[in-house]
Amino acid sequence: MVLPWSSYGINLIKIYPATAPVGCAADGTSRMYIKISKKSSPAIKKIDITLTDDKGTTDVKTIGKVKYASTQNPNAYTLDGNYANANSAGSSSVNINGDYYFWYVAPDDFTRNAADADFSERIVTVKANITLQNNTNLNISKNIIIVRPPLMLVHGLNGDHSTWDDLLTKYPTVPFIRDSRFKIVKAVDMEPTAAFKSILDCYCQKMKR
Repeated sequence: MVLPWSSYGINLIKIYPATAPVGCAADGTSRMYIKISKKSSPAIKKIDITLTDDKGTTDVKTIGKVKYASTQNPNAYTLDGNYANANSAGSSSVNINGDYYFWYVAPDDFTRNAADADFSERIVTVKANITLQNNTNLNISKNIIIVRPPLMLVHGLNGDHSTWDDLLTKYPTVPFIRDSRFKIVKAVDMEPTAAFKSILDCYCQKMKR
């Protein structure tokens, strides 16, 4: 049974600072809360969540990992998500607001098979099976958009960002610097006389633009 979002909701919450994302990059590190809320009676007794996709993937390397969140503070970074290691999780522990929090940790790899080679994004679906206090069961779901990690192109000695202008992808007329499969692509210039920290700070600022 699928109830309206107005009855029981499932939302994604990015940590530090807390925002409402639609997805994450497949970098094996990005993480967010999956928050499941009770918006009407009866109360929630237990929740089991499972990750799935259009190919029935179960490998956490390409679908991501979940665990019940022992720490529930979207405004502070925590290592709790590091212990996620499965594509499913369950809990009967509710917080003081009547909400359930789970960690979602991004997959390590974007590409599941050759068919993904041309994609810029794909979908992982969180399916939640909810058992209510009256022992009624219902199901809700939420899609997470998975994108490729940002691509930073760094030239070699005596080069500059133009080094990458003509380096082509598998498409004969498309260089990496204009590869639309990546949401973010940056070719940066190294400062030949700068200290490592100065170069690193410069790269970080350019990737934010």
